[in-house]
Amino acid sequence: PVVFFAEAGASVAAFLASQSGPPPCGDFGGGAGHRDLAGAGAGPCAAGAAGHRELVGDFMHIDAELVSQLVPTTLVAMMIGNAITGLLFYGLGKMKNTASVIGFIPASVVAGFLTCIGYKVIKLAVLITTGYSFKEKYIREIGNDEWHANDPWLPLLIAVIYGVLLYGLKHLHIVAAEKLIIGFIFFPLIIFFVICKASGISMQELRETDWFLTQMQDGQGCVSDPLTGPTCPYTRVNFWQTLQVAYGSGDLVAWGAIPRCIPIFIMGATMTSLDSMLKLTSSEKALAMDLDYNHEMKIGGKATILSSLFCGSPAYGQTKFNVINKSIARTVESSTPTLGLGFICLLVFLTGVAGPIINFMPRFLLGGLCVFAGVGFLWENLWEGRKNMNRVSFAIVWIIFLVNFIWEFFVL
Repeated sequence: PVVFFAEAGASVAAFLASQSGPPPCGDFGGGAGHRDLAGAGAGPCAAGAAGHRELVGDFMHIDAELVSQLVPTTLVAMMIGNAITGLLFYGLGKMKNTASVIGFIPASVVAGFLTCIGYKVIKLAVLITTGYSFKEKYIREIGNDEWHANDPWLPLLIAVIYGVLLYGLKHLHIVAAEKLIIGFIFFPLIIFFVICKASGISMQELRETDWFLTQMQDGQGCVSDPLTGPTCPYTRVNFWQTLQVAYGSGDLVAWGAIPRCIPIFIMGATMTSLDSMLKLTSSEKALAMDLDYNHEMKIGGKATILSSLFCGSPAYGQTKFNVINKSIARTVESSTPTLGLGFICLLVFLTGVAGPIINFMPRFLLGGLCVFAGVGFLWENLWEGRKNMNRVSFAIVWIIFLVNFIWEFFVL
């Protein structure tokens, strides 16, 4: 869903750019930093652009008077796309077609899909800890020695050790999962801050050296430092601010951009529905239980439609979190994890404290939790899967994983 939301936003930006005039050199630092949209060698920006390699399509110029339309229009597009997704979810469940679709999916494909989930979660860990996507073209940057910050590979290495150790202890049932996860969150935090306090390192210094996630330069209350760039902590945001922009800015919505998003809506709803159904089959396999697919799709559809009214994202189960919940609750019959998680999410949403919470979570801790969530899918399907699959099925699992890896690492 995130990919299609981003595509919708890009389509809105492209529409507004098409309604704008040609960009002045000042848009890209007086012509000294990037090529203008016309390309090097054309127009007054040519001299400053000649030595740079940015592609013409990398940048979009939007006139100043149209910039205010970007966020309201994107929010409206996301709400419409999300509502369409919810209707498709509910329709599949209501017509009782979910099981028919899922019935065509072999067990080896489900296992291969689980490896893709694991790989994507590991990629997220790399992005969180280093600031770089896990792609072939960024590998050298991950290993760089940076003068103004900690080396990107250092928090990644800590995260890998942390996540693998946490998974190993859980997988071998050495420590109860709920005690293990809580302990592995609080003890590293305590040790980290004790070391920083003893070393006299302030929170601002930690942010400037990339130990924590920080806001973008245009974030709320953020002032960019000329040397280190934006290193601002996240601030508390009132939940009604997004709704105010979405529902109170009708005059700023560029309605002409919405038709451009229709193909994205259709493709996004279809792919998200397939993803939801695959998550159902993989959750059923991982949790060793029977699920009522049609009921789950209808519930997900209702929740997604409700979420769309609050500018939210599609609502459906995530296998990795279902597995973690089971390891904590030790049962799949209890509704306690769902109700507890729902209450916590609602509380965070209403209070707007998500940002302040992230402010005290080092990159290596957030990345380590992602490694913990992802490594299990890889180990259990790419290695342990050989015990309960024939050679052909096991080979299919590896083929799916390798194709996904090669595509995302080298091509995408």
